Amino acid sequence: MGFNVLANFSANIGGLDIFGFSSLGLNGIKLDMFCEPSTPFQFNPSDALPDLDSLIVRGSSLIQSLGLNLDGFISGVGNDPLAAFGCIEIKIEGSALPDTDGPWYGLRFNIHLGSLGELVSKSNLKSSLYLIWRPGNTGIAIGITIPGVSPEKATLPLQGVLKLALPQIKLKFDGTNFRLEIEEPELFMLGQKYKGGNMELSLFGTNAAHPLTDLPIELAWYGKFGD
Repeated sequence: MGFNVLANFSANIGGLDIFGFSSLGLNGIKLDMFCEPSTPFQFNPSDALPDLDSLIVRGSSLIQSLGLNLDGFISGVGNDPLAAFGCIEIKIEGSALPDTDGPWYGLRFNIHLGSLGELVSKSNLKSSLYLIWRPGNTGIAIGITIPGVSPEKATLPLQGVLKLALPQIKLKFDGTNFRLEIEEPELFMLGQKYKGGNMELSLFGTNAAHPLTDLPIELAWYGKFGD
């Protein structure tokens, strides 16, 4: 408050003792505290974990159809969350995640795609499936990571000598169950494309059940060659 100037104030006005106090005390001094209007708290879900004991799975759901096992909760900020995890996008008709830099949240699941075949010691394709959403929007993004397969060149090795190109994966629903449908897949043997006709390929849940959840735990592959 600058009270110290009162002691020497007379020297500043030609020797006139205007204030005249050698001592002056004040009662009723108050301290008014102010803070920024914005809250100092910030929501941080980075350490959030799903409570597996409280899970209730609905019938005919994606989780039940594809035998998904919940593995974790994820979150972040950015316009391409699938790229952050190296996912191959799974298309779903009529739904898309808005392309913004805002926050997003998601669930990560384990999904079992079977094996790479007898010639590679039945290596299991233990993959991850991601379901991602943004607050305030009904669109979702779905992606999958497969061991040894990059989203830039989605090619899956089979039986050690074959390669399966996955141009596009779509999620389909027949009214009862979900399936993954690979559109226009291409088969290569020793680097040469197979030219035996059009190919159809789908993945769907089997009857093998998880001992704790009674969910199918491994997907079956259905392929068809034709003209």
